[in-house]
Amino acid sequence: MATRVVIFIPPDVTALDVMGPLQVFQMAGIHTGEDYRFEFCGLTRSVPVAGNLHFGNLKPFHTVKVRGTDILIVGGFQGATEPELRLMRRHPAFFEWLRRAWQAGATVCSTCTGSFFFAEAGILDGLSCTTHWADCADLQKRYPLVDVRHGILFTQAGNVFTSAGVAAGIDMSIHIVSQRHGPKMAFEVARRLVIYLRRGGDEEQESIYLKYRNHLDDTVHRAQSVIVEKL
Repeated sequence: MATRVVIFIPPDVTALDVMGPLQVFQMAGIHTGEDYRFEFCGLTRSVPVAGNLHFGNLKPFHTVKVRGTDILIVGGFQGATEPELRLMRRHPAFFEWLRRAWQAGATVCSTCTGSFFFAEAGILDGLSCTTHWADCADLQKRYPLVDVRHGILFTQAGNVFTSAGVAAGIDMSIHIVSQRHGPKMAFEVARRLVIYLRRGGDEEQESIYLKYRNHLDDTVHRAQSVIVEKL
């Protein structure tokens, strides 16, 4: 059985936003025997990535027809929201492309600020969603019809999945693997990827293990680490 995973690479994408989910589905394919096939697309054939990298050899997004059996992943971007939205609004066909994928019944997923593109397309109207904790208030202000869940890792509303920043895209993808292949396989994928803790969608974005760890004195950090190990 083959499943196509279409990954849209926006300009200034945060690489882990798309590479994390990619690795999850690659690993799922290895252990389930399902043929996950990946297609990468963007506005142009080469897209700059945060950190002075480039994704190349991309298909123009409008040439990729997303079917109901596909998984579509839209990455987020680094930097200010308004310039990125202004850039994408020059390509109204992109938002229509997202809507068609959603209406076709594809599993449509955003990581980090990719949720802004879904909201702009009207996909999130009346639905629960999330994004990076630093951008939740902005998302809610810009799109009042959207129910933004602040501070959680990922959401599911029908065939629409949204996740918080960067690493949360891995949590979201493992959740999808669990739905498709069962919790045992999701555990195996997480184990193979050396995921320290498999996290649910409603868990807080700020890890309890990072709270109160902003001291300048490393001695305090070591003492906290000892306490955590004893819990």
